[in-house]
Amino acid sequence: MKINEEAKAIILEFYKKAMENIKIKTPSKKCSCGGTFIKREGKYGTFYGCDNFPKCKETKKEMELMPYVQRASVQWINDCRMALSNLGITTTRAEVINIIKEKKLPCLMDIEEEMKSNLQNEKD
Repeated sequence: MKINEEAKAIILEFYKKAMENIKIKTPSKKCSCGGTFIKREGKYGTFYGCDNFPKCKETKKEMELMPYVQRASVQWINDCRMALSNLGITTTRAEVINIIKEKKLPCLMDIEEEMKSNLQNEKD
């Protein structure tokens, strides 16, 4: 189904609201004992362990310590599709994302991927 201009305007409005409410969450790198997580190598690969080891054995996976975009991306798309459905316009998730990409606007999921990529580049 071809999406008309009215539907595109609604999609962009939902997108703008989602972008206004975006929050970057940065998990604490502090351990519950007061120590700091540091990168370590183990027999099962890389992990982050407390610098108070062996007194403290708390560990985290790398992803648990990386900043992330609070997952609003799915919800705003679902809300948008529901509003369009109430107007009798049926859309898929992919169609909504394509409208955002046609306008050359970053999708929230793209922002999260870019942020992870930038963090990885900083570490290298």
